[in-house]
Amino acid sequence: MMQVGAVGEEELVRRIAARFPEPSCQGEVALGMGDDGALLRPVAGSLQVVTTDLLLEDVHFRRAWTPLDLLGHKALAVNLSDVAAMGATPGPFFLDLGLPPDLPLSDFDALLEGLAGEAREAGNIVLSGGDTCASSCLHIGVTLTGHVRPERVIRRDGGQAGDLIAVSGPLGDAAAGLLLLEAGWRWSSSAALAERPAGGTLDVPEREATVALVAHLRPVPRLRLGRDLGGKVSAGMDLSDGVAVDLPRLCAASGCGARVELEKIPVGLPARAVFAASGMDALRTALAAAEDYLLLVTVTQEAWQSGLGADLGLTIIGRLVAGQEGLALLVDGVEESWPEHGFRHFPRP
Repeated sequence: MMQVGAVGEEELVRRIAARFPEPSCQGEVALGMGDDGALLRPVAGSLQVVTTDLLLEDVHFRRAWTPLDLLGHKALAVNLSDVAAMGATPGPFFLDLGLPPDLPLSDFDALLEGLAGEAREAGNIVLSGGDTCASSCLHIGVTLTGHVRPERVIRRDGGQAGDLIAVSGPLGDAAAGLLLLEAGWRWSSSAALAERPAGGTLDVPEREATVALVAHLRPVPRLRLGRDLGGKVSAGMDLSDGVAVDLPRLCAASGCGARVELEKIPVGLPARAVFAASGMDALRTALAAAEDYLLLVTVTQEAWQSGLGADLGLTIIGRLVAGQEGLALLVDGVEESWPEHGFRHFPRP
Protein backbone atom coordinates (compact mmCIF):
# COMPACT_ATOMS: atom_id res chain seq x y z
CA MET A 1 0.00 0.00 0.00
CA MET A 2 1.46 3.34 -1.08
CA GLN A 3 2.04 5.81 1.77
CA VAL A 4 2.37 9.59 1.73
CA GLY A 5 5.96 9.40 2.97
CA ALA A 6 6.95 7.53 -0.19
CA VAL A 7 5.75 10.08 -2.76
CA GLY A 8 7.27 13.35 -1.53
CA GLU A 9 5.83 16.77 -0.74
CA GLU A 10 5.71 17.94 -4.36
CA GLU A 11 3.42 15.05 -5.32
CA LEU A 12 1.17 15.72 -2.33
CA VAL A 13 0.87 19.40 -3.31
CA ARG A 14 0.12 18.38 -6.90
CA ARG A 15 -2.67 16.13 -5.68
CA ILE A 16 -4.09 18.94 -3.55
CA ALA A 17 -4.07 21.37 -6.48
CA ALA A 18 -5.72 18.81 -8.76
CA ARG A 19 -8.72 18.50 -6.42
CA PHE A 20 -9.59 22.18 -6.41
CA PRO A 21 -10.55 24.47 -9.30
CA GLU A 22 -8.43 27.40 -10.42
CA PRO A 23 -9.89 30.67 -9.13
CA SER A 24 -11.75 32.89 -11.56
CA CYS A 25 -9.87 36.08 -12.40
CA GLN A 26 -13.13 37.92 -11.65
CA GLY A 27 -13.53 36.52 -8.14
CA GLU A 28 -12.12 37.29 -4.70
CA VAL A 29 -8.79 35.57 -5.42
CA ALA A 30 -6.36 37.66 -7.47
CA LEU A 31 -3.53 35.17 -6.88
CA GLY A 32 -3.99 31.74 -5.38
CA MET A 33 -1.82 28.69 -4.78
CA GLY A 34 1.77 28.57 -5.96
CA ASP A 35 3.29 31.82 -4.71
CA ASP A 36 4.62 32.93 -1.31
CA GLY A 37 1.17 34.23 -0.43
CA ALA A 38 -2.30 34.66 -1.83
CA LEU A 39 -3.72 37.98 -3.02
CA LEU A 40 -7.38 38.54 -2.20
CA ARG A 41 -9.78 41.21 -3.44
CA PRO A 42 -12.13 42.67 -0.81
CA VAL A 43 -15.83 42.48 -1.59
CA ALA A 44 -17.09 46.03 -2.05
CA GLY A 45 -19.20 47.32 0.82
CA SER A 46 -18.49 44.31 3.04
CA LEU A 47 -16.43 43.43 6.08
CA GLN A 48 -14.10 40.45 5.83
CA VAL A 49 -14.50 37.57 8.26
CA VAL A 50 -11.50 35.34 9.08
CA THR A 51 -11.79 32.21 11.21
CA THR A 52 -9.62 29.16 11.85
CA ASP A 53 -10.02 25.71 13.38
CA LEU A 54 -7.75 22.74 13.96
CA LEU A 55 -8.71 19.06 14.06
CA LEU A 56 -6.05 16.99 15.83
CA GLU A 57 -5.92 13.20 15.87
CA ASP A 58 -6.80 11.65 19.25
CA VAL A 59 -8.10 15.01 20.47
CA HIS A 60 -10.89 15.81 18.00
CA PHE A 61 -11.13 12.47 16.19
CA ARG A 62 -9.80 8.92 16.09
CA ARG A 63 -8.67 7.49 12.78
CA ALA A 64 -9.91 4.04 13.78
CA TRP A 65 -13.53 5.14 13.53
CA THR A 66 -13.42 8.21 11.27
CA PRO A 67 -13.63 7.73 7.48
CA LEU A 68 -11.14 10.20 6.01
CA ASP A 69 -13.56 11.62 3.45
CA LEU A 70 -15.95 12.55 6.26
CA LEU A 71 -13.05 14.05 8.20
CA GLY A 72 -12.32 16.27 5.21
CA HIS A 73 -15.92 17.44 5.13
CA LYS A 74 -15.88 18.14 8.87
CA ALA A 75 -12.57 20.04 8.82
CA LEU A 76 -14.08 22.65 6.52
CA ALA A 77 -17.62 22.46 7.94
CA VAL A 78 -16.59 23.55 11.44
CA ASN A 79 -15.07 26.70 9.94
CA LEU A 80 -18.12 27.28 7.76
CA SER A 81 -20.20 27.11 10.93
CA ASP A 82 -18.25 30.06 12.36
CA VAL A 83 -18.87 32.06 9.19
CA ALA A 84 -22.57 31.15 9.33
CA ALA A 85 -22.76 32.30 12.95
CA MET A 86 -21.64 35.78 11.88
CA GLY A 87 -24.25 36.03 9.12
CA ALA A 88 -21.53 35.89 6.47
CA THR A 89 -20.95 34.28 3.09
CA PRO A 90 -17.85 32.04 2.88
CA GLY A 91 -14.92 32.90 0.63
CA PRO A 92 -11.40 31.62 -0.08
CA PHE A 93 -9.80 29.24 2.43
CA PHE A 94 -6.37 27.94 3.37
CA LEU A 95 -5.33 24.42 4.36
CA ASP A 96 -2.54 23.22 6.66
CA LEU A 97 -1.88 19.48 6.87
CA GLY A 98 0.31 17.54 9.28
CA LEU A 99 0.67 14.05 7.82
CA PRO A 100 2.11 10.88 9.36
CA PRO A 101 4.51 9.40 6.78
CA ASP A 102 2.74 6.03 7.06
CA LEU A 103 -0.68 7.49 6.16
CA PRO A 104 -2.00 5.50 3.18
CA LEU A 105 -2.11 7.60 0.03
CA SER A 106 -5.69 6.43 -0.49
CA ASP A 107 -6.63 7.98 2.87
CA PHE A 108 -4.93 11.23 1.86
CA ASP A 109 -6.92 11.29 -1.38
CA ALA A 110 -10.15 10.55 0.51
CA LEU A 111 -9.44 13.43 2.90
CA LEU A 112 -8.97 15.79 -0.06
CA GLU A 113 -12.15 14.54 -1.72
CA GLY A 114 -14.13 15.31 1.42
CA LEU A 115 -12.64 18.81 1.64
CA ALA A 116 -13.34 19.46 -2.03
CA GLY A 117 -16.90 18.19 -1.69
CA GLU A 118 -17.60 20.49 1.25
CA ALA A 119 -16.09 23.41 -0.68
CA ARG A 120 -18.43 22.73 -3.61
CA GLU A 121 -21.46 22.53 -1.33
CA ALA A 122 -20.49 25.85 0.27
CA GLY A 123 -20.65 27.62 -3.09
CA ASN A 124 -17.47 26.46 -4.83
CA ILE A 125 -15.22 28.34 -2.44
CA VAL A 126 -11.58 28.39 -3.52
CA LEU A 127 -8.57 26.82 -1.81
CA SER A 128 -5.97 29.60 -2.05
CA GLY A 129 -2.91 28.24 -0.25
CA GLY A 130 -1.61 26.43 2.80
CA ASP A 131 1.20 24.22 4.02
CA THR A 132 2.08 20.56 4.50
CA CYS A 133 4.51 18.90 6.88
CA ALA A 134 5.38 15.51 8.31
CA SER A 135 3.83 14.86 11.70
CA SER A 136 3.59 12.09 14.27
CA CYS A 137 -0.20 12.36 14.12
CA LEU A 138 -2.72 13.60 11.58
CA HIS A 139 -3.90 17.17 11.92
CA ILE A 140 -5.94 19.38 9.62
CA GLY A 141 -5.99 23.14 10.04
CA VAL A 142 -8.31 25.33 7.98
CA THR A 143 -8.39 29.12 7.82
CA LEU A 144 -11.54 30.41 6.14
CA THR A 145 -12.48 33.87 4.99
CA GLY A 146 -15.92 35.29 4.40
CA HIS A 147 -17.70 38.57 3.80
CA VAL A 148 -20.74 40.27 5.26
CA ARG A 149 -22.31 43.70 4.97
CA PRO A 150 -21.88 45.72 8.18
CA GLU A 151 -25.60 45.93 8.87
CA ARG A 152 -25.93 42.13 8.60
CA VAL A 153 -23.14 41.11 11.00
CA ILE A 154 -24.10 38.82 13.90
CA ARG A 155 -21.86 39.26 16.95
CA ARG A 156 -21.81 37.84 20.46
CA ASP A 157 -21.93 41.22 22.18
CA GLY A 158 -25.32 42.58 21.08
CA GLY A 159 -27.66 40.84 23.54
CA GLN A 160 -29.63 42.84 26.10
CA ALA A 161 -31.63 41.94 29.20
CA GLY A 162 -35.10 40.85 28.14
CA ASP A 163 -33.99 39.29 24.85
CA LEU A 164 -35.09 35.72 24.21
CA ILE A 165 -32.51 32.93 23.87
CA ALA A 166 -33.09 30.49 21.01
CA VAL A 167 -31.43 27.54 19.30
CA SER A 168 -31.85 26.57 15.67
CA GLY A 169 -32.63 22.88 16.12
CA PRO A 170 -32.64 19.82 18.38
CA LEU A 171 -29.55 19.27 20.50
CA GLY A 172 -27.50 16.21 21.34
CA ASP A 173 -27.37 14.12 18.17
CA ALA A 174 -23.63 14.66 17.59
CA ALA A 175 -22.81 13.77 21.20
CA ALA A 176 -24.98 10.67 20.81
CA GLY A 177 -22.93 9.73 17.75
CA LEU A 178 -19.73 9.98 19.78
CA LEU A 179 -21.21 7.76 22.50
CA LEU A 180 -22.05 5.16 19.85
CA LEU A 181 -18.53 5.24 18.40
CA GLU A 182 -17.05 4.81 21.87
CA ALA A 183 -19.37 1.82 22.38
CA GLY A 184 -18.14 0.10 19.22
CA TRP A 185 -20.63 1.26 16.59
CA ARG A 186 -19.01 2.14 13.26
CA TRP A 187 -19.95 3.97 10.08
CA SER A 188 -20.18 1.81 6.96
CA SER A 189 -19.24 4.00 4.00
CA SER A 190 -20.28 1.33 1.50
CA ALA A 191 -23.77 0.93 2.98
CA ALA A 192 -24.10 4.52 4.27
CA LEU A 193 -25.45 3.07 7.51
CA ALA A 194 -24.42 2.58 11.11
CA GLU A 195 -22.97 -0.86 11.84
CA ARG A 196 -24.02 -2.46 15.11
CA PRO A 197 -21.17 -4.03 17.12
CA ALA A 198 -21.38 -7.66 18.15
CA GLY A 199 -22.33 -7.78 21.81
CA GLY A 200 -22.41 -4.01 22.06
CA THR A 201 -23.53 -2.24 25.21
CA LEU A 202 -25.67 0.42 23.51
CA ASP A 203 -28.76 -1.16 21.99
CA VAL A 204 -30.52 1.46 19.86
CA PRO A 205 -32.40 1.25 16.54
CA GLU A 206 -30.09 1.40 13.51
CA ARG A 207 -32.06 4.29 12.02
CA GLU A 208 -31.41 6.50 15.04
CA ALA A 209 -27.80 5.32 15.23
CA THR A 210 -27.24 6.25 11.59
CA VAL A 211 -28.56 9.79 12.09
CA ALA A 212 -26.44 10.22 15.23
CA LEU A 213 -23.23 9.04 13.55
CA VAL A 214 -23.81 11.38 10.60
CA ALA A 215 -24.40 14.28 13.00
CA HIS A 216 -21.04 13.61 14.67
CA LEU A 217 -18.93 12.65 11.67
CA ARG A 218 -20.33 15.08 9.09
CA PRO A 219 -21.92 18.17 10.66
CA VAL A 220 -23.88 20.57 8.46
CA PRO A 221 -22.99 24.28 8.69
CA ARG A 222 -26.09 26.51 8.82
CA LEU A 223 -24.92 28.95 6.15
CA ARG A 224 -28.30 29.93 4.70
CA LEU A 225 -29.86 30.28 8.14
CA GLY A 226 -26.98 32.49 9.30
CA ARG A 227 -27.47 34.80 6.34
CA ASP A 228 -31.23 34.86 6.92
CA LEU A 229 -30.69 35.82 10.58
CA GLY A 230 -28.24 38.62 9.79
CA GLY A 231 -29.64 41.96 10.89
CA LYS A 232 -32.60 40.28 12.61
CA VAL A 233 -31.10 38.89 15.84
CA SER A 234 -29.38 40.83 18.61
CA ALA A 235 -26.51 38.38 19.18
CA GLY A 236 -25.42 34.92 18.13
CA MET A 237 -22.74 32.25 17.85
CA ASP A 238 -22.44 28.66 16.75
CA LEU A 239 -22.82 25.75 19.16
CA SER A 240 -19.50 23.94 18.99
CA ASP A 241 -18.98 23.24 22.70
CA GLY A 242 -22.61 22.99 23.86
CA VAL A 243 -25.12 25.41 25.39
CA ALA A 244 -23.68 24.85 28.88
CA VAL A 245 -20.31 26.25 27.71
CA ASP A 246 -21.24 28.51 24.80
CA LEU A 247 -24.11 30.47 26.35
CA PRO A 248 -21.87 31.82 29.17
CA ARG A 249 -19.49 33.07 26.45
CA LEU A 250 -22.29 34.94 24.71
CA CYS A 251 -23.53 36.33 28.02
CA ALA A 252 -20.04 37.52 28.97
CA ALA A 253 -19.66 39.31 25.63
CA SER A 254 -23.10 40.94 26.02
CA GLY A 255 -22.70 41.77 29.71
CA CYS A 256 -25.82 39.80 30.60
CA GLY A 257 -26.96 36.88 32.70
CA ALA A 258 -29.43 34.22 31.59
CA ARG A 259 -32.27 32.00 32.72
CA VAL A 260 -32.71 28.79 30.74
CA GLU A 261 -35.73 26.51 31.22
CA LEU A 262 -34.56 22.90 31.19
CA GLU A 263 -37.87 21.54 29.93
CA LYS A 264 -37.64 23.76 26.83
CA ILE A 265 -34.36 22.22 25.63
CA PRO A 266 -35.11 20.50 22.28
CA VAL A 267 -33.54 17.04 22.11
CA GLY A 268 -33.12 15.08 18.89
CA LEU A 269 -34.86 11.71 18.62
CA PRO A 270 -31.55 9.87 17.99
CA ALA A 271 -30.07 11.59 21.04
CA ARG A 272 -33.04 10.58 23.19
CA ALA A 273 -32.61 6.94 22.15
CA VAL A 274 -28.86 6.87 22.80
CA PHE A 275 -29.04 8.80 26.07
CA ALA A 276 -31.80 6.51 27.34
CA ALA A 277 -29.75 3.42 26.45
CA SER A 278 -26.80 5.00 28.29
CA GLY A 279 -28.83 5.76 31.41
CA MET A 280 -28.41 9.52 30.93
CA ASP A 281 -30.90 12.30 31.55
CA ALA A 282 -31.80 13.48 28.04
CA LEU A 283 -32.42 17.16 28.81
CA ARG A 284 -29.36 17.71 31.00
CA THR A 285 -27.10 15.76 28.65
CA ALA A 286 -28.35 17.70 25.61
CA LEU A 287 -27.71 20.98 27.43
CA ALA A 288 -24.02 20.07 27.72
CA ALA A 289 -23.70 18.22 24.41
CA ALA A 290 -20.97 19.52 22.07
CA GLU A 291 -20.45 19.59 18.30
CA ASP A 292 -24.03 20.12 17.15
CA TYR A 293 -22.90 23.19 15.14
CA LEU A 294 -26.35 24.71 15.39
CA LEU A 295 -26.83 28.44 15.96
CA LEU A 296 -27.45 29.99 19.37
CA VAL A 297 -29.04 33.43 19.07
CA THR A 298 -30.77 36.10 21.11
CA VAL A 299 -33.87 37.80 19.74
CA THR A 300 -35.78 40.84 20.92
CA GLN A 301 -39.35 40.30 22.06
CA GLU A 302 -40.53 42.49 19.18
CA ALA A 303 -38.67 40.48 16.55
CA TRP A 304 -40.04 37.23 17.95
CA GLN A 305 -43.61 38.51 18.01
CA SER A 306 -43.22 39.59 14.38
CA GLY A 307 -42.82 35.91 13.43
CA LEU A 308 -39.04 35.54 13.20
CA GLY A 309 -38.96 32.25 15.10
CA ALA A 310 -41.75 30.62 13.14
CA ASP A 311 -40.15 31.63 9.85
CA LEU A 312 -36.73 30.18 10.65
CA GLY A 313 -37.43 27.24 12.95
CA LEU A 314 -35.98 28.67 16.15
CA THR A 315 -36.83 27.26 19.58
CA ILE A 316 -36.89 29.54 22.64
CA ILE A 317 -35.04 28.06 25.63
CA GLY A 318 -34.79 31.07 27.94
CA ARG A 319 -34.08 34.78 28.21
CA LEU A 320 -31.27 37.17 29.00
CA VAL A 321 -31.33 39.01 32.33
CA ALA A 322 -29.20 41.74 33.89
CA GLY A 323 -25.56 40.81 34.26
CA GLN A 324 -25.56 40.92 38.05
CA GLU A 325 -28.21 38.19 38.14
CA GLY A 326 -25.76 35.67 36.65
CA LEU A 327 -26.68 32.43 34.89
CA ALA A 328 -29.12 29.87 36.26
CA LEU A 329 -31.06 26.84 35.10
CA LEU A 330 -34.79 26.73 35.79
CA VAL A 331 -36.11 23.25 36.58
CA ASP A 332 -39.88 23.21 37.11
CA GLY A 333 -39.65 26.88 37.96
CA VAL A 334 -36.93 26.41 40.60
CA GLU A 335 -33.50 27.98 40.01
CA GLU A 336 -30.43 25.73 40.00
CA SER A 337 -26.79 26.66 39.60
CA TRP A 338 -25.59 26.77 36.01
CA PRO A 339 -24.08 23.38 35.06
CA GLU A 340 -20.29 23.31 34.89
CA HIS A 341 -20.07 20.33 32.55
CA GLY A 342 -19.57 20.69 28.81
CA PHE A 343 -16.56 20.46 26.52
CA ARG A 344 -13.43 22.47 27.32
CA HIS A 345 -9.90 21.84 26.04
CA PHE A 346 -8.42 23.14 29.29
CA PRO A 347 -10.94 22.38 32.05
CA ARG A 348 -10.48 24.04 35.40
CA PRO A 349 -9.10 21.62 38.05
